[in-house]
Amino acid sequence: MIKAKSKIIKILLLVAVILVGILGTIYLNTNLAPESSSALFGGKLETGYEFAGYEIAYNGNKLTTCGVTFLNSSTVITAAHCVQEGAELYIGTGTFKPARKDNIKVNSYVVHPSWTGKPENDIAILNLSSNVDLTTYATVSSPLEGCNYEIVGYGQNETSVAGDFSTKLRKSISVCIENIIGNIAYMKGSDGGICYGDSGSPVFEKSTNRIVGIVSSIVSTNKDKSSYCAVSNIGAIVLPKSYDSFILSSQFSTSNQAASKAICGNNCITQTDCSDGLTCLSGQCSLGGPTTSCVSQTQSFCSTSIGVSCPNLSNCVGNICVASSAITEEVSDVFEGINPIIIAGLLAAVIFSIIVLLLIPTKKQY
Repeated sequence: MIKAKSKIIKILLLVAVILVGILGTIYLNTNLAPESSSALFGGKLETGYEFAGYEIAYNGNKLTTCGVTFLNSSTVITAAHCVQEGAELYIGTGTFKPARKDNIKVNSYVVHPSWTGKPENDIAILNLSSNVDLTTYATVSSPLEGCNYEIVGYGQNETSVAGDFSTKLRKSISVCIENIIGNIAYMKGSDGGICYGDSGSPVFEKSTNRIVGIVSSIVSTNKDKSSYCAVSNIGAIVLPKSYDSFILSSQFSTSNQAASKAICGNNCITQTDCSDGLTCLSGQCSLGGPTTSCVSQTQSFCSTSIGVSCPNLSNCVGNICVASSAITEEVSDVFEGINPIIIAGLLAAVIFSIIVLLLIPTKKQY
């Protein structure tokens, strides 16, 4: 009896040690900086400003987002650095939706020719492949120094969960424009702050459709990135009114995104959206049937019914090509994402069992 009881306690102690190790690993690998957190810091949830939307750039396995503003039914304005060469660009409105099918594909874009990677000239015009139907659109206006302004963004915030797009909120904050220097202005949040993913977001004159600025960057002298996102931080914004001629000449242009024709497995609206040799079938570019299959890319659409297969070492999981190695990583991610409260509860139960076993009188053998 004593040996059996001792063995059970040892096993429970081992389980407790493992659970403590898991809790420690989760804690040590939890990045509490804003980079791991999804819209503006502080502020409030926003349902107005319907002409403020978002951009998604699909680039291989990476998905990045920015803010945009609708100037008309087929044209949006954003920051130049939000336009990634070689990426598929999509535009959405209202609640953030990560799937291509729920958004509008960008047909062409024009980045300001004088942009060199700095806030100066950080502006781009995107032309859509189909129209969006809004009741009103934004108009470009000039700002004055003062606090009658508001930003609408979908960037990172202090409560959202990395990778969980249901927590990618649409928020607004009030800001003060403190300095205007040429084509750039500097603003400070009065009830919130900008964060990663808020680039390209519009600065509006409060409760109007007048856009006076486009978020370019966070201004900080602190090398600690965890301090970049905060209430009342400072941001540099581009003043679109200074670029009237560029905006006008760039609308409806098709000069830039010629290389963005959809390949096998990617979304399409008409035949012209697909690369040569592919057919736009059921909203995806394919060879047109199961007897002849084109090869999609990892993280792109797949379906045996319309002849869109996955590359080697990839599997079609839920109509998405997932690399075999990524499947293992996803399992690991789920494990690492286990709620620490659940682990703590299991640990408490194990410790309680050990205490109970120790308190039970041991039957002595003579």
